[in-house]
Amino acid sequence: MATPTAGPILTPGPGETKYRWGNVTIITSQDVTVIRTTWTDPNVMVIELRRGDLGVQLNAGDGKIINRSESSDQAVEQALATVRVGEPMGDAPPWPYGLVAPTGPREVDYALRSSLPDPASGIIQHPGCGLSVAVSPNANAGEPPPGQNCWVTIENGRSILSLWAGSGKTAQEKIAPEDQDAFSRWAAAVEVVNQ
Repeated sequence: MATPTAGPILTPGPGETKYRWGNVTIITSQDVTVIRTTWTDPNVMVIELRRGDLGVQLNAGDGKIINRSESSDQAVEQALATVRVGEPMGDAPPWPYGLVAPTGPREVDYALRSSLPDPASGIIQHPGCGLSVAVSPNANAGEPPPGQNCWVTIENGRSILSLWAGSGKTAQEKIAPEDQDAFSRWAAAVEVVNQ
């Protein structure tokens, strides 16, 4: 694969989805699974493209391949050909950076209903439960009630916001200034629903 560079802004065609993670933007067909994560050792953001047992992992900072399966897959290779590094958001940025919220069905995690961030925004949303969540200094102490230690998080590798699943109150917040409006827009659109 050639060295990824900034190129024309990618526009997905029918049956394709545009994803952003870190500095990397990519378009994939619907039969390619995209996993966006951050490794802790070494500390690197990774975007993984998979189709069945075949796949490739890319460094989301520079777009270079970290690891790949021995065999290749045509759909994964087609997605690799679209890799862009440093692509701007464009004139109509994807939600929640942009103002237009999705109109499709909303995700329900625990007692929270929300619109998933557009995959092209570079923000992922995921639920979690456990013994604890790293609580920021301005978080609401005492949340959640015993036995309901669950939350819903959005993050982009630079910023993170977790809301307690039962109340929607802040559990963790570390937001870079350039992400503040988008993360606030998502949080404002979250609804607490009866289970």
